[in-house]
Amino acid sequence: MYQHWPMQYAVNPERRGAMFAPVYLGLATLPRDRFAYAAGPGTLTTHLVELRADELWLNAEGDHLSVTVLDESRNPKAHGKLGTERRQTVYRRAVWNTTEPTGRCRLHITLGDRETLFSFAC
Repeated sequence: MYQHWPMQYAVNPERRGAMFAPVYLGLATLPRDRFAYAAGPGTLTTHLVELRADELWLNAEGDHLSVTVLDESRNPKAHGKLGTERRQTVYRRAVWNTTEPTGRCRLHITLGDRETLFSFAC
């Protein structure tokens, strides 16, 4: 709520009301990258992406989402899940059960009943 705006802001008559009565301003905040999503249950497989060491982050909700990294021939290379470390409040780091994958691969993501995937970054 704003009151008593400075006189120099009242350059035309429409703005002078703010000099005498309270003016209200609202702000809507939206989580980053959350305009579209994939919801479970189900699976999705990406096109080929380039993974660097320690660089897979998922913008997702839920605790049972799993990620399988497939090599270029679509053979499983590594398995992982969402970790607890966060970046920009919505991205969660992938934690691997095996050696951390790198290089060109596909991500095969499995979503349970209560999982939602908004985006990923690698």
